[in-house]
Amino acid sequence: MKTSKTNRGMWLLAALLMAGASLFAAPAGEEDPIDTIKFNAYYGTISDAKSGKTLPFATIEALGSNIATVTNIDGNFIIKIAKDAKISGLKISYIGYKNKNVAISDFQGDRSVSIELEPSPIQLKEVTIRPQDAMKLIMDVLQNIRENYSEEPMMMRGFYRETIQRGRNYVSISEAVIDIYKGGYSNEYQVDQVKLFKGRKSADVEKMDTVLFKVQGGPNTTILMDVVKNPYILLSEEYAEIYTFHLSDVIAIDDRLHYVVSFKQNDYVDDPFYKGKLYIDMDKLAISEAEFELNVENQEEAARMFIQRKPMSMSIIPERAVYRAKYT
Repeated sequence: MKTSKTNRGMWLLAALLMAGASLFAAPAGEEDPIDTIKFNAYYGTISDAKSGKTLPFATIEALGSNIATVTNIDGNFIIKIAKDAKISGLKISYIGYKNKNVAISDFQGDRSVSIELEPSPIQLKEVTIRPQDAMKLIMDVLQNIRENYSEEPMMMRGFYRETIQRGRNYVSISEAVIDIYKGGYSNEYQVDQVKLFKGRKSADVEKMDTVLFKVQGGPNTTILMDVVKNPYILLSEEYAEIYTFHLSDVIAIDDRLHYVVSFKQNDYVDDPFYKGKLYIDMDKLAISEAEFELNVENQEEAARMFIQRKPMSMSIIPERAVYRAKYT
């Protein structure tokens, strides 16, 4: 994994909310019409080569560019690339698996390509020091933000997609091209911002329930889940009383060793917080990836966090709210 002080920052974050209606990336074959004039669309499914199990939240990156996406809960993806972009292939990566490059020529039309990843064996260094205090390790990561993440603000252009699914049918699709201002990681006054560049929405009203509800979401929500830029979400010192952190594993990501710090909220905490894993580069002491989900055991409070508007007589129970951030 190539990193530098000037360009390391969050470039990909996926959010998944599954309730009575679900929000997640639409799979191949059920996509809103593609802008075929300016873009080529490539479809695929990523799975484990041994078990055949599909891999959700696998990363697909266009080689030599900053274009990337992730698979949905079913392991499917679609990535749009400008026709004038000189892209020869896609890099597929998933935690615990070997990276795989796939040539653009392997994709034909709107046919979905099946891609299998092999598990990655870990070859540890002769001497691997395992810190005993996981919270101390996290504090070291926060102290090294200035060295490991960009101090300069940057502008990015991203693609946002939100869909509503009823059963196996997608009844609403919202898409937007967005401009993203990412403030420097060491400057708390440079607030991340999102501006809508172009958007569109389509819905099949006949297939939708007559009673609708509105959930918390949108591009602004996703940039707030950058746990390095916004450590108050789950990494500040005050959360030491809320969470239990422990070192659960050592794995390789892009041929670099990483500590895996798992965390969950303590049993005596009633309000819904998060549980998940942080992947920390062993040499740089920098978070490379973070994956976490909301604890929905307290269903009433979890619903209050996500449901912005609903009929008084309607009861809605969130099933999962999953987030993933990757830094490069």
